[in-house]
Amino acid sequence: GFLSVLKRAYGADDEDEVEDDEEERALPDIPEGATFPVVAAGKATAAAERATVAVADRLTTPPDHLTESELIATMERHGIGTDASIPTHIENVLKRNYAELGAGRRLKPTKLGLVLV
Repeated sequence: GFLSVLKRAYGADDEDEVEDDEEERALPDIPEGATFPVVAAGKATAAAERATVAVADRLTTPPDHLTESELIATMERHGIGTDASIPTHIENVLKRNYAELGAGRRLKPTKLGLVLV
């Protein structure tokens, strides 16, 4: 789960613990280009027999950190705060060291901020 990601990203107390967890949950080796039949609700149907799932190796990247203006727009979209209180909320997040203001006014979460999420 997220704890193993945090341990890997911010230094685990015990590196063996992270490696053991990875070994327990490792996926089996699947050759590139392998296909698998699709089964719907435990039953193979005619359409499911024709459908296959292809294994592909792809990498994902996380979204960029939000800028202050993006955070304000997101808060407004979700009905969090009022026009007068939103700056106070952001100021509190920075004061409590949940995030720090980086280049381009991007809010970068601190270790504390990541743990609280």
